[in-house]
Amino acid sequence: WGETPREHFAQGEGLDELVTALGLRVAQLDQSIALLSTGERQRMALARAIIDGPCVLLLDEPTGALDAKATAQAERVIKRQLKQGHAVILVSHDPGQVKRLAGRKLTIRGGRVRVSRA
Repeated sequence: WGETPREHFAQGEGLDELVTALGLRVAQLDQSIALLSTGERQRMALARAIIDGPCVLLLDEPTGALDAKATAQAERVIKRQLKQGHAVILVSHDPGQVKRLAGRKLTIRGGRVRVSRA
């Protein structure tokens, strides 16, 4: 692993804008990863997942370590990905987040999978 978050990103456009949209400071890209909080690391990981424009994002509790403000910022970024036509598969234990982000919901209970509209 690199010493700074920037070392984990390919050189490309849009990184500063994405990091800012996630409520981080651009200067944090050049800080030691050890100095970042768990929530800051989680948002950097989300930026890393998004920056290259994948067709599908698989996100497991992407806001689990975030406060309400940072969660709202991350959700705005995820919604932007959806509006741009990217598929997002999101694992969340937050029913409110599922309602805010999902078009379809899969619930697993007692070994059974149920599909419904979110």
